Amino acid sequence: MNTWVLDDEQKKLIRDKVAKGNRHLVFLYAPGYCNEKKSDPQFITNFTGINIEKVKADSPTVMRLTRDIWEQRNYWFQNKLVDPLFAVNDKRAEAFGISKDSSEVLFARKNFSDYTSWFIAIPPADPGIWRYIFSEAHAHEYDSTKDVHYSGGSILTIHTADGGDRAIVLKNGKKIELQLPANSTTLLDAETGENLMR
Repeated sequence: MNTWVLDDEQKKLIRDKVAKGNRHLVFLYAPGYCNEKKSDPQFITNFTGINIEKVKADSPTVMRLTRDIWEQRNYWFQNKLVDPLFAVNDKRAEAFGISKDSSEVLFARKNFSDYTSWFIAIPPADPGIWRYIFSEAHAHEYDSTKDVHYSGGSILTIHTADGGDRAIVLKNGKKIELQLPANSTTLLDAETGENLMR
């Protein structure tokens, strides 16, 4: 999330190893803005592949979605001014959100031959934008709740605040139904759905 300071070796690693295989890279605010010696908006452009420019913000930063990707259309960054603010100025990038007070593009996507680059000027806390990006990246969706899912090492971990009935779809397509207590963490076998906490 906080990749504002990246040295040349880190940028090379991401460019040469990560930006491959049709992956989706999501960049927030000012990725690579500083190289440990100086700060330059051109570093963001070079790193993300999206032409980024520094813009002046005079009021609390609000981003308005330009696409119908989520029911909430306006996003505030803690009702505060973001300065410096960076915006997309790239004809090959597809806009998804603009500054509410101007036409500055604050949320965009640009497709490359082997990867997709996303840029969001203010980090969205609402799960709707993330869910949209993940669906565009063809990431697996276990369910449509606000629960947090971690999967790895043959274990699926589910953190839930609200609890309740859940219909989980595992990566292999198997569907399981659970009742989760509020404020809980559940560990499941990622292949079978067996509860590992019994």
